Amino acid sequence: MEVLLANPELIARYGKDVQMYEDLPNEERLWAAMLFQRMFRAMEQQLMHSNNSHKEKVYFEAVEKTILEMLSLPGVQQW
Repeated sequence: MEVLLANPELIARYGKDVQMYEDLPNEERLWAAMLFQRMFRAMEQQLMHSNNSHKEKVYFEAVEKTILEMLSLPGVQQW
């Protein structure tokens, strides 16, 4: 994720991917799919960590909100 945030070209690509996955060429779809999988895996780990520890409810809700926001993006739904 840090690499994504540090690279303006990747940020622009990510923005396109989350908006219109179905319209991407195959090689860009592959890149987007790997990114989405990596992001959801990281979110899953955060969620599991927050469920298995004694984190405050606010932390759990923040992780859950991030997941729900990601799932609402058109490109992610198309994926």
